[in-house]
Amino acid sequence: MISGDSFEDWSEAFLTTNDEVNGLSLTSTLFLPKTSVAGINATSRLVASYHIVPQCLNFSDISLMQPLSRLPTLLNGNSIVITNNSASDFTLDGVLISEPDLFVSPSIVIHRIASPFNFSHYGGDCRKCP
Repeated sequence: MISGDSFEDWSEAFLTTNDEVNGLSLTSTLFLPKTSVAGINATSRLVASYHIVPQCLNFSDISLMQPLSRLPTLLNGNSIVITNNSASDFTLDGVLISEPDLFVSPSIVIHRIASPFNFSHYGGDCRKCP
């Protein structure tokens, strides 16, 4: 269960709901924020679903994508934007991937990001893309 205003519980909650041994698992990529940001609620289902991409993407897969490419998320109609694909400053929605491939399994990949994504800024409206 996700508790408080912390993103730290996300990975454990996500992994326990994706049991590869005892049942179906959701093939996906989770972007786990390292820190909180004022105004973004860590316990919101909308925020959590925007940080999950329903396909398994290692950092090597993501790093091959061009800037302004979009990764569809579990938040219906919203996608994460690749804003910079340089090796030293790889960003999605303007947020640095600080620890790529933090956890990798055949069906789940977790990347640590510097702060939460803000779906109201990038989300589904490409006119707001840089």
